[in-house]
Amino acid sequence: MYISYSGFSSNEKCPYSYWHRYVAKTVPPVPDNRINMLYGGTIGISFEHFYNQKMWRLPNFQEVMVAKVPELMAKVMSDETAPGKNGIINWSDEKANFRSLNAVVEAVQEAIPRGLKIIRHHRLVGPEATAEMKLDSKTNGHILGGRCDILVQRVPPHNDTVIVDGKGSKFRDQYVDKRQLRWYAMLFEDHRKRLPDKVGFLYWRSDPETGIDWYEVKPDETAELRQVVFEAMEKIEERKRSLPVAPEPTREQILTAFPAQPSFDHCKWCNYLSACEEGTRFMANRGKAPLPISEGDSDGSGVDDVGL
Repeated sequence: MYISYSGFSSNEKCPYSYWHRYVAKTVPPVPDNRINMLYGGTIGISFEHFYNQKMWRLPNFQEVMVAKVPELMAKVMSDETAPGKNGIINWSDEKANFRSLNAVVEAVQEAIPRGLKIIRHHRLVGPEATAEMKLDSKTNGHILGGRCDILVQRVPPHNDTVIVDGKGSKFRDQYVDKRQLRWYAMLFEDHRKRLPDKVGFLYWRSDPETGIDWYEVKPDETAELRQVVFEAMEKIEERKRSLPVAPEPTREQILTAFPAQPSFDHCKWCNYLSACEEGTRFMANRGKAPLPISEGDSDGSGVDDVGL
């Protein structure tokens, strides 16, 4: 079995959402507006090129990076709206962080000089400096997957090895999970037989001095996480084995194996909310508690009470 950090986290938050995304590979029933992915996605690719193409060797690398932003953003838009993803670009969406393509391009172009200052301040260059490094680890018949944003063996005076994960959100601490860094440290440990000296979240919107929150990961932390992950994978495999192959499992059988666990934060961003009666009722009640299924709908098929 293969599992990434996003899959592990998804299963923990809501097994039913995990089933849709990773087992059934359900195409999201409602188009997902991908505008809010453009900023972070384009910055990520820009600095991936900076590291993997060793652009710092160019005399005018900042100007080159800024000039390539429109081209890279076009690629991100194409990837985010590729067939099968049901992703769209809708600038009129009230939840969109930007109202035009030019606005996103300008924001990324402004972020690149700031990002380079963060790199200089924290000395994120050295003999080993790689972006999007694949750290998949094969253990106990399973594959723990992951790509770290930036892996650097820093130059003096640090002389250490660090893993950094970039964040493009303006809400600095709202959408981060330290376990994600611990996950990368665990995979690095499997490869190098040692832990990185530091791990950190890099905030592209922040000033250089405060651009990175650093953490240390201890062996007992990765050992504990590894055990939790293995137990989660065994549970997922057990759940899949409990479902019939033919005929196809019913919704009730799926929910018995992969129960829905509605929560405001997860349901709000879940691409499968419209296909989940439990989550829909929960959000219709403003996240306080699931509304009951309509009387007479013991099988969960009726949702007239929430307007579907």
